Formats: sequence, structure tokens, C-alpha cells
Amino acid sequence: MSENNKQDEIDLIQLIHLIGNAFQRLFNFIGSIFGGLFDFFIKTIIYFKGHLIKIAIAGVVGYFVGDYVQENFHNRYESSMVVKPNFNSTRQLYANIAYYNQLLSDGNTDFEKLDSVFRKRIPLKNLKKIIEFKIEPLLE
Repeated sequence: MSENNKQDEIDLIQLIHLIGNAFQRLFNFIGSIFGGLFDFFIKTIIYFKGHLIKIAIAGVVGYFVGDYVQENFHNRYESSMVVKPNFNSTRQLYANIAYYNQLLSDGNTDFEKLDSVFRKRIPLKNLKKIIEFKIEPLLE
């Protein structure tokens, strides 16, 4: 019976070694992850430190080129909206659009009057970029 008991019993020392090895591998894995992240962080800092002048020059040049392009090359932007006039005020809406286009016409560009119509909510330099107002009926 003693031989049967020896086979059924678990050697506690081996079990503790197995659990200890599992925890050691787990902590080594977690440590290697943190070590890799720390190594990546340090190498990134060293890279930026070594190339700081190049990065600064590229940033300054990019800022000025972008500012130049933004100011000197005008893009065309278009905006649209659907308006449902209340109380049959469609004629007034068409009249307002015609009036705004008349203020923008080539021979009679009156931005001060247009500025007063929009109650100075749009800066004057942006008002001068407006080409036309257009209205189309939406047929349902």
C-alpha cells in the first residue's frame, strides 16, 4: 500500500517549482514588454535629439510654405442649403438673392453695403472673395 500511496501523492516541491517557474516566465514576459517599450521610447528621444535641427528647419519651412499657399492660391468653395420659406415669402427670397448679386456685380461692387446687410458677421476680406449667390427651386 505504501507504493500505491507514493504514486498517488504529488510531490509538493516539484509543484512549487512548476508554479514558481510559471510565475517567473510571466514576470519575465511582462518585463520584456515594458523593457521593449522603454527601449523604443529612449531610441525615439535619441533620434529626435540627433535630428532636432533638421526637424525644426522642416517645421519652419513647412509653416511658411503652407502660409504662402493658403494666402496666394485661392480655392473655390461652394456651399448649399435647402430653405423652405414661410408664409409664401418665396418672392422676397428671390428678390434678396438678386439684390445680393447686384451688389456683387462687376460695375457696382459695393462691399460696404453688403457688409452692412450681413451685419459685419463676415470679415470684409472674406466678403470680397464671394463671386455670386445662386438660388434654384427644389421640386418635390
